[in-house]
Amino acid sequence: MSTAERIEPGGGTAIRERTLRHPGTGKVWATRCQGALVEVRAGVAGTAKTRTFADDLVALMWAEKEERSRLRKGFVFTHPQARPGEPRMLIHLVEDGYTGALTVAPLGDGLLCNRHASGEAATAGHDQLVRIGVDASLTAILDLSEHQLVWETCPTGSTGPVLLNVDHQIQVWNPETAVLRRLSENSSREPASFLSVAGTRAAWYADGEVVVHDFASREDVFRHPLVPQLHGGHTTQMAGALSPDGKRLACCAQAGEIRWFDISTGTLLESWRQDFEMIEHMQFSADGRWLFASETYGSWRLLRFDVASGQSIHAPGIDMARGDFAVEPTGTRLAVAAYGQVSLFEGTSLEELARFRVDQVARTFRLAWMDANAIGVRTDLGFAGIYAI
Repeated sequence: MSTAERIEPGGGTAIRERTLRHPGTGKVWATRCQGALVEVRAGVAGTAKTRTFADDLVALMWAEKEERSRLRKGFVFTHPQARPGEPRMLIHLVEDGYTGALTVAPLGDGLLCNRHASGEAATAGHDQLVRIGVDASLTAILDLSEHQLVWETCPTGSTGPVLLNVDHQIQVWNPETAVLRRLSENSSREPASFLSVAGTRAAWYADGEVVVHDFASREDVFRHPLVPQLHGGHTTQMAGALSPDGKRLACCAQAGEIRWFDISTGTLLESWRQDFEMIEHMQFSADGRWLFASETYGSWRLLRFDVASGQSIHAPGIDMARGDFAVEPTGTRLAVAAYGQVSLFEGTSLEELARFRVDQVARTFRLAWMDANAIGVRTDLGFAGIYAI
């Protein structure tokens, strides 16, 4: 039985165990870290050997390196009964794991991730979408065109269409029919886009316009021209989020300003002006009370806006450089990815509830809530995992 490291907000590290198995050969590679001691067991029923290192961190880094080597050779980790903070599943996706584009989203009871094929394979230079089951089964479901990268994936329900941001061109893929079609052309090649889903509605920016599309009526219910700012002369500013009821759209196309649009009337309701710099990502709380946003450049803060008043505070102690966040879809918690850890916060008080390490991360990873009890991750070293909450 495998257990995982658990780091509480007040500190303290539990025993960390991983048992990797190769589906084809049945071979096992197991590690158990307790402080500076690492116990290793190899083979189908191999005997255990113990190594002592200079300190806890050196021991942990050695264990992860050895596990990484086995995972890259086809071993997988599964542990359905994982405790909070432990991985339920770990799998290697691709050797050249990091192109800058990392996506992860729930799909059914599994994960939807991207991986980039390289080398001499027929799909070399392509991004590919894969579905990963909780049992670490991996199925390739979609090959993109040559040299295209998938930057965002937004499912519209467990079996509904999946929206893709493919190099700032919005596409929709239907899991039932496997049909992929374009929703925007991005004919200007402008590097500005976002995706947001609420119920049957989805919002995006492409071809110089903010668009809200209703998949139930199959109609665009809102279109508005918007010019993004070139922040610092090098990065295009464009972020947006649909309110949970799909009636309002928040957009940030200029540093220090968030605009609010009424979808039914197509009018600008109000503009908030504050001291933040470029906003990279925005998401509402499930009840629509809060709007969370990650600031890129500037102070690299995680901001929370009160939707009723427009006032904001920043979550103290959170550095969003190379970070990511996701709001619990039906609850009040906030998950933040930064510096190889997931931190869980209560969304209203911003009290830190728990913190745990993520395996196989070099500098960054992306995360997505699967349900109230699990979070999926995609790391820059080319791995995907599911962690119990």
